[in-house]
This record gives sequence, C-alpha cells and structure tokens, in this order.
Amino acid sequence: AACVLFPRLMTGQALPSSAEYSWASDLLDVGLPLRVFGGQTMRAGRMPLWYPGCYGGVPLAAIPEAAPYYPPSALFYILFDPVRATAWSLGLHLIFAGLGTALLARRLGAGFAGQILSGLAASLGLWLPNHFRQMHLLQSAAWAPWAWLALEGWIARASWRNAARLGLAMGGLTLAGHLQVLHQTILLLGIWMVFRL
Repeated sequence: AACVLFPRLMTGQALPSSAEYSWASDLLDVGLPLRVFGGQTMRAGRMPLWYPGCYGGVPLAAIPEAAPYYPPSALFYILFDPVRATAWSLGLHLIFAGLGTALLARRLGAGFAGQILSGLAASLGLWLPNHFRQMHLLQSAAWAPWAWLALEGWIARASWRNAARLGLAMGGLTLAGHLQVLHQTILLLGIWMVFRL
C-alpha cells in the first residue's frame, strides 16, 4: 500500500495513515501534530520544550514520535507546510537509507549489481516504506546502515575521523526518535564487532 501511495505522497496529495491496521494513526494522530507544533514554535524563535496539548502539558522531548530536536525533519517543518514537510522528510530518508545500504554492500565486497539491489531493497522494499505511519522509526532505521558503514570503516582503520563518522550516525539515529531501533542497532553492532575483531 505504501509503494502505491508514494507518488501521491511526494507530490503532497496524500498523507499515509495506519487507521486500517490499528484504528489509529501514529503519524496523523501523534507524530504530525507534534512535529507541526515543534516547527511552528521554532519558526517563532522559541525552542519547543513543553507541549501543552497532552495531559495538561508534557516535555516535548518525552514523546519519541515528536523527535523535536532531529535537525532534518525539524528543518522541514520550519520551512514547509505539514504535507510537504512530511513528504520530503519521508522521501529523503528512504533515499538516505538506500544510499547507505548500497555503500555498506560495496564496503562488504558486493559487486555493482549487488549494491544497486541492496539499496533498492532497503529504500523501496516492503519493510521500510510500510513504516510511513511511524515516521520516527523510518528516520531512525535510515541511519542504521550508515552506523554499520562507519563501524566497518573504524574496524578497517581506527582513526578519529572514522570514530566521528560512527558518532554522527549514532547521534542521528538517536535524535530521530525511535529508541527500539537505537537499542537493536547498538546490540547488533556489538555482536558484529565481536565477530569482526
């Protein structure tokens, strides 16, 4: 369903909804209103620290779906209307995930066809595009191949530059807001290090 929706999403004609699965939409009921609130607050020159619309008020950073301090999507919601901001954020993260996966495949020795296939499978396969409704999950998962790529670079040559790349990837993954993806990535990178070192 998400792949069929993709062209309409990117042209700002539709937003994804998970109502058909759970009778509620993570994106439309939680993620989008919080991101719009954060973008409007920052556009007004203030940091979005407190969200008054939930239980009489709650720290915005306590709601993972908001990802209020994640620079890429925060910038989109400052600059664009909600539909266009959502479309660009989702679309660019799918491209980012595919590019990172293709580069990781190359690093691991895949040929050109394998790199292309890996990138397409990551960005247009069934799993990632079908998580449109959980935008923070998609954004976090898009950083995972970059973390693997940075770790592989650090294993090949331990340097400050490669450590900084790993730190940047893990920082992006963390700020994107889905802590379960963060925990799983840390666990898998730890296991990968045991076998690679």
